[in-house]
Amino acid sequence: MKNILFAKRFVKFILEDDAFFSRIIGNKGIDFIALTGSVSVGDNDEQSDFDLFLILSRDNQRKFKLRPIYEFQFENVKIEISVVSREKLIKGTTNKKDLYWWYNCKIIKTYNKEVMKYFKKASIISKDELRDRLWTNWVSFEINRNSIDSLIKRNELLGISILFNDNVKLVVDSFLTVKKIFIHSKWQGQSIKKTNKLLYDDLLRMNNQIDENTVLKYNSILRNYLFSLLEKFGFKKEELDNWSTGNLDWLIFQYS
Repeated sequence: MKNILFAKRFVKFILEDDAFFSRIIGNKGIDFIALTGSVSVGDNDEQSDFDLFLILSRDNQRKFKLRPIYEFQFENVKIEISVVSREKLIKGTTNKKDLYWWYNCKIIKTYNKEVMKYFKKASIISKDELRDRLWTNWVSFEINRNSIDSLIKRNELLGISILFNDNVKLVVDSFLTVKKIFIHSKWQGQSIKKTNKLLYDDLLRMNNQIDENTVLKYNSILRNYLFSLLEKFGFKKEELDNWSTGNLDWLIFQYS
């Protein structure tokens, strides 16, 4: 709560009083300002930035020649404002891949109430969307797994490493998704350590030992983790084993 009040003071006394930003606000160029990142949920530490999103249309970004990021100092706190397009917000209403952008956002000031309908939809995930997200992660994992087999035969070491690391991200995202933890990837390691120490320790060990001789073994361990998680979530073994023929009437591969 104190972070929200602090952000509101900053917007009122600094941003709205700034000659450049007050001109944009006066011309109805900004949709809303939101508090984001770890400070929005009160989980910030001395390494955390105080982050705000400034949402407006791409046309207004060009019209007012806005940079991607602005920095301010207020009450001895460094504040970083990221300029984000309304179009990205609208995309988030149907594609939940970047849900972490909006999930924990706290609205600080609204200038365009019409746009709030997009924020409300982009910042939540339904039961079906959550299931689709897990299904998408599983299909992506299996595609990567098949590709790794081919890359080993070609001795493509960099490609193997890239796909294996992608599978690590898919497993981590799935475990956090079922707990409805949607955060930037830089915080995912910390969150997995808190919520699943066994998986965290295995991932650290794999990270230190991964090569062309261990990748199949470790990929199999990752698959077992993900398979078990999805079974507990309600997916059937035959669905997971036959993912390539999944019934797309009720299982949607989101990010194709």
